[in-house]
Amino acid sequence: MDEGEGRASFPNGSVYVGRFLAGQPDGKGKMSFPDGGSLEGTWVKGRAEGDGIAAYPDGSRYEQSGVSTLIYAGDGKFRYEEDLLNMVHVLEDMRASGALANVKPAAMPPKHPNRDFSRPDAS
Repeated sequence: MDEGEGRASFPNGSVYVGRFLAGQPDGKGKMSFPDGGSLEGTWVKGRAEGDGIAAYPDGSRYEQSGVSTLIYAGDGKFRYEEDLLNMVHVLEDMRASGALANVKPAAMPPKHPNRDFSRPDAS
């Protein structure tokens, strides 16, 4: 499939159904994985980007909003593309989904830290 709506099967057993451009997933579509997981959303040049819904083999779901890129890592797991600019957004989505419910927030630095870097008096 070069361009338009279609279906493609991949050697690893994954199946993509949706829009294609230049022979790769591009636009709205759903990738189903052999372990029962899937990723539905927007694809750009063969990669899931922006809004999407990840469904895991155990039936749980994770909804991703915004600009981070989810990449299928196998065994029903997804990982984020390395993108430090989007990490705040990723953490907000993880908190909203309940994924960080048992994680305590890191201690914030003091509002008025001691910035005195002068050398101590040697006498």
